[in-house]
Amino acid sequence: MRLITHYVFSFASLLPFIWIPLILKSMGAQTYTEASILIGNTAQLRTVFVGLCIWFSLCVNFVLDRAGHNRLMLRGGWDIPVRAWRTHSVYTAPIWGGFIGILTALVSLLAQTNFHLLQTSGLPEILEEKLPLKLTLVLLGVYTSYTHLLLDSLTGNGVYTHRHRRVALAHFKYNNASLNVSVILLSLLVVYYILVHTLF
Repeated sequence: MRLITHYVFSFASLLPFIWIPLILKSMGAQTYTEASILIGNTAQLRTVFVGLCIWFSLCVNFVLDRAGHNRLMLRGGWDIPVRAWRTHSVYTAPIWGGFIGILTALVSLLAQTNFHLLQTSGLPEILEEKLPLKLTLVLLGVYTSYTHLLLDSLTGNGVYTHRHRRVALAHFKYNNASLNVSVILLSLLVVYYILVHTLF
């Protein structure tokens, strides 16, 4: 798939997590983890979560795409990019996503501790116990990596399940215009619906 398609699809796939606190509340749950409070406590914090969704969709997909292709030389001087096991395996991709989640957690905690950027939002009290926040960000990174693999499993020879074995759900060309446009439009519809019913 095109990189822009990965960006939009991952963002749309991450956004539904913004509803987790609302679902818990509707089920009568009385306790919230720090992570769920971060997502759904106020409109301001929900906006922060939308920003995190944008960050993860851009960063994880960019890293997987740029670090994840080898060049295959063909006769006649042609060379084509081929997916590499190091980033396009069901085992290695989540490591990259989790690593980006860890870096994001460290940067956010550094900002909170040293620069007090989040004092006005009430986050210091919410994040006194920092492990749930770190875990949430790592899981968001891992989840984003799997959204990347899901789309790539629809094109070419798919994604790696073992070092020399790939699995594909379909065999479209990565630049198939109809497929890319369809995925983008459906993703934008999901984004529109969630943002309208959550932030406004």
